[in-house]
Amino acid sequence: MTDTSRRAGGYYWLASYPKSGNTWARLIIENLLAGDAGPADINNLAAADSATGWYWGERSLGFSMANLTQSERLSLRPELHSWAGKRPGTHYYKTHEGNFATPAGEPLFDPQAALGVVYLVRNPLDVAASYSHHRGRDIDDTIAKMADPAAELANSGSGQSPQPRQWMGSWSHNVGSWLDAAGWNRLVLRFEDLQAQPFQEAGRLSAFLKLSTGTENLRRAVEHSRFEVLAAQEQARGFDEKPSKAENFFRKGESGGWRSELSEAQIERIVSDHGPVMRRLGYLDAGGAPV
Repeated sequence: MTDTSRRAGGYYWLASYPKSGNTWARLIIENLLAGDAGPADINNLAAADSATGWYWGERSLGFSMANLTQSERLSLRPELHSWAGKRPGTHYYKTHEGNFATPAGEPLFDPQAALGVVYLVRNPLDVAASYSHHRGRDIDDTIAKMADPAAELANSGSGQSPQPRQWMGSWSHNVGSWLDAAGWNRLVLRFEDLQAQPFQEAGRLSAFLKLSTGTENLRRAVEHSRFEVLAAQEQARGFDEKPSKAENFFRKGESGGWRSELSEAQIERIVSDHGPVMRRLGYLDAGGAPV
């Protein structure tokens, strides 16, 4: 494990496959840092930022990335991550990428450059329904994407996409790439546990990130990060991160919705695609049936 105990400042990765609780965790962090200032603004997540957009790379490199190919941008990422670790203060960067290698063969995510990673994971049966809504695609199409080891985000097919290419991988590849990567200071949070025991799991998150917070601040952060509070903010003011094809970002915020949203054939396909990792994470019982 990387020794980060003597480092001043630095950053943590908040990693996940899409629709697995990443935004929820980011808002818990924002609300922990906000204290008694009131619920954090979902459209102003200052502490928990994305580290994939052009602006992030250009701010650190000092030149425009507009004329670089997707491959060239991706190859620059390890250097950018190293730079980010030298910034003053503590930062939190989200990613949906797998912990893979760049085209040059370098690790995209170096444990020596970061303070650690929080990996958010959710039952892929629930991910399928939620991600389908998020993408504006049917569930079968999303199930196929979840099984694709070459699946990407923000790849327009040209070098001029506003986001660098992000290799997400399949759901199983994404999860395994982070859970099995050596050398990481790592916390794994299951969406289902965060929902069932929000105070306890938010406390684990706070402790891992070394956030100084008392019981009352933790209770307040959990309350301000409830699904109903976030959905109400989106309804009142919209949410900048909502895809144009989705009706809303905060859709249901529940576990087990797959029982009424997926067909038997769809359930069987997901279990067939991801059974070993589902079993590892407690999403299948001893007999291999979904729980």
